[in-house]
Amino acid sequence: MVKRWLRFNIVGAAGIGVQVAVLVLLASALRVDYLAATALAVEAAVVHNFAWHERWTWTGCGKRGTLLFRFLTFNVSNGALSLAGNLVLMRLLVGALHLHYAVANLVAIAVCSLANFLASEWLLLTPVRPAPRTTRRKTQILSRRRRLCSRFSFRALRHRPRADPRAGPDPGRAALRYR
Repeated sequence: MVKRWLRFNIVGAAGIGVQVAVLVLLASALRVDYLAATALAVEAAVVHNFAWHERWTWTGCGKRGTLLFRFLTFNVSNGALSLAGNLVLMRLLVGALHLHYAVANLVAIAVCSLANFLASEWLLLTPVRPAPRTTRRKTQILSRRRRLCSRFSFRALRHRPRADPRAGPDPGRAALRYR
């Protein structure tokens, strides 16, 4: 999970670049309202992040459903969390506290990242996890016992013919009995 968390953050850092670039382009160059520009920038980052998470972050994990299903689930979970979190925080930070929209956007991204990781981890994936250590240890003990039993057949030792002590010093074959 730590490896995926690191990969998630690397992809997220690239997504931050996408989101801030789209936000600055829309708000500064195209003069779009900061809330509408935030919504479009968040969606661009969500699409970017999904593509990279699919190819890199969660490789080797069991994935639920089709690619379209996973994209829609990612978009609804992470997209909704990011969009709602970013819009509420941007409205608060830019509208009420009068921060610059780019700085406010970075704060909003930082607040939403943990919720996005947990939503992706719990909703989208069934990670392949190794068996618990106690189970592996029990398996090792059982396989060791099987090897010992195959080398020494205890059943054969128990049922081997023994001489009848009542038959005398050289009982021969006729006096052997099975226990």
